[in-house]
Amino acid sequence: MHNKQLFIIYGISLMAILGLTSVNPAFPMIARDLNISPEKTGLLLAFFTLPGIFLTPVFGILADKFGRKKVLAFSLFLMGIAGLLCGFTKDYNLLLSMRVLQGIGSSSLGALNIALIGDIYNEEVMPKIIGFNNAVLNIGTGVFPIIGGALAQLNWQFVFYLNIFAILLAFILIFYLKEPERKKSIGEKKYFSALIENLKQKNLLFIFVLSILVYIILFGSYLTYLPFIADVNFSVEPVYIGLIFSSMSFTNAIVSIFFGKILNKYLSKTLFLYSFSLYAIALFMIPLVPSWQLLFIPTILFGLAHGVNLPNIQTRLIQHSQPAQRGILISLNRTFSQTGQTLGPVIGGAILAAPVIGGLPSVFYFSAVVSAVIFIFFLIIKSY
Repeated sequence: MHNKQLFIIYGISLMAILGLTSVNPAFPMIARDLNISPEKTGLLLAFFTLPGIFLTPVFGILADKFGRKKVLAFSLFLMGIAGLLCGFTKDYNLLLSMRVLQGIGSSSLGALNIALIGDIYNEEVMPKIIGFNNAVLNIGTGVFPIIGGALAQLNWQFVFYLNIFAILLAFILIFYLKEPERKKSIGEKKYFSALIENLKQKNLLFIFVLSILVYIILFGSYLTYLPFIADVNFSVEPVYIGLIFSSMSFTNAIVSIFFGKILNKYLSKTLFLYSFSLYAIALFMIPLVPSWQLLFIPTILFGLAHGVNLPNIQTRLIQHSQPAQRGILISLNRTFSQTGQTLGPVIGGAILAAPVIGGLPSVFYFSAVVSAVIFIFFLIIKSY
């Protein structure tokens, strides 16, 4: 039974990143075809992630009250239909509108997949399952850019046809997902009182802030502007941009598989120090490499960092979440993550367009500095 559940969780995780990672390699072609700037192209990410800032907690509350299955089925159908419609327009404003709808559908997926893991698996097995889930997620993050890049070379609109898989998964989920038996609802007043008590935990609030910063780093430079480094500096074709992204993702996946063992050996604080030091080094290197082939070095370093950092954050989050409020707490963290995803391209675009200090290299140096500051913070604090 758990094997079926696990495969569905893996599918949800893959759909949570499909709308992001498959589209990135097509950005230069979209920009040329629609005659828009890199900053406007970055808004295709920002508008996709924006709804999650406001709606992910709502979906979390609904999932706690009515069950994960109903919310997930609705989300997958909406994401799939809106994503397909993106592939049938060349009007920039309409494309942005469809990306908003697609983002509404996608906004619950990256939270409720983790909530399901917390619901189904005990604390002894959970870090291992989270590690495997992140490995699957990162294999998808590696494969989707290759597929997206290959499709974009034919026609960038073909990339959006991949969203048919979200609709197929919705049907599979309806027939095969078996949720654990839920306790009787405690009532809205008690639910929100318990939620407020949970939110008073300093460690939980720290996780939320950390999630914002991690995704500002990820989306403010790496995911949004690495394709433009490859295109502007080296005239790299989309399929090879996809391969560059994939090197990070596959490295990330390999590290994530062993996360359960890594967590047993090292303190959470040590893992944060390791991750943010590698983020800083990788991001500083990206604008300096003399050939596109050497971009694989910093992207692999980035993968080594992210493969530990993301499951580390998720494990700490579940450990600080009570089961009755797990959906909303993980959804709130997802909201903070999506805030970072939305702010990242905007901040990166502002740095890119800034007079005197602006330009693509500055975007990456900014994220490297943010990573270094977080590393120093963990170095200073006594424990976490």
